[in-house]
Amino acid sequence: IISCYTKKKKRKHIFLKQKELNNMKKIYVIHTGGTIGMEKTQDETIELQNEHPLFKQNHLNAHIIHHQLFHLPSPHMTPKKMLKLRNHIAEKAADFDGFVITHGTDTLEETAYFLKLTLPIKKPVILTGAMRPINEVGSDALYNFNSALLVALSDRPNLSDIFVVMDGEIHDPSYVTKVHTTRIGAFQSPNSGPIALLTKQGISLLHQPLLERKYFISNVDQEVILLKAYTGMCPNVLTSLLDLKINGLVLEAFGQGNIPSTIAIELEKFLQRNIPILLVSRCPQGIVEANYNYIGGGKYLQKQGVLFSNGLNGPKARLKLSILLSNHIPYQQLQSHFISS
Repeated sequence: IISCYTKKKKRKHIFLKQKELNNMKKIYVIHTGGTIGMEKTQDETIELQNEHPLFKQNHLNAHIIHHQLFHLPSPHMTPKKMLKLRNHIAEKAADFDGFVITHGTDTLEETAYFLKLTLPIKKPVILTGAMRPINEVGSDALYNFNSALLVALSDRPNLSDIFVVMDGEIHDPSYVTKVHTTRIGAFQSPNSGPIALLTKQGISLLHQPLLERKYFISNVDQEVILLKAYTGMCPNVLTSLLDLKINGLVLEAFGQGNIPSTIAIELEKFLQRNIPILLVSRCPQGIVEANYNYIGGGKYLQKQGVLFSNGLNGPKARLKLSILLSNHIPYQQLQSHFISS
């Protein structure tokens, strides 16, 4: 192409541009869909567009390559699609200095945590989204996207992992969760707070991210069910699950890890079939502990063989348990994989 130009100035400009690109960091942007890839229509609905609105956005000194892997609202995300995303990043890892993933906010935290557990990469992989579409007044789409790019371009070694960037904050996927349905600052880490802030002067680190063990993953065929405990919970809810031949069960328990006595007795049937049961709390803050020694109390459940996950919410605990079961981790070793979480 360069040889087609006859003017020396134009050739020189192209050579300089190529030289500048060679000196720039290469960031691979993977679009998966969500509000950040949608626009508001005239009838006030929010819809996916044929062309992603961020494709032409680049206000930073970086060589950015865009790729649309999926084009879907985030409730349509599945573990199989998460695995496809994980494998795609792994294939491109050697060619780029960092990665930015745009994602719908409803399931963003689950995809981020899946990648944190399964993607062994020493480069920044930053997930971001938007609470308002790019053509709506007060949209956070472009700000969050540029913030994610800034973190992906960072040379800080403690940011060479998977993170969530929203509303000027950098969050650890292990703890971040969506806490509000509509507001811009919808993402928080209730147990730890953000690990860093984006300021006019750069990135201000607040504390070190949690180190998670990486797991090999080739398929996601383990069926793990998530249930939330509630008062007067009918034991038939659990009994019906036995007919589904599930591989694991995660229970969001009351408080420190307690459940109604009516279902506590039913759990023995799962344990007799070597179906692991993992306990988390319905509370957004705190951890589960084996303190109460009554039928359905944490101590009682621990004696039965129920596992405890400290700090993870229900959806993330479900993902981690399914990954562990896919790796054929023996039941007796499962608890040790949740101690640091």
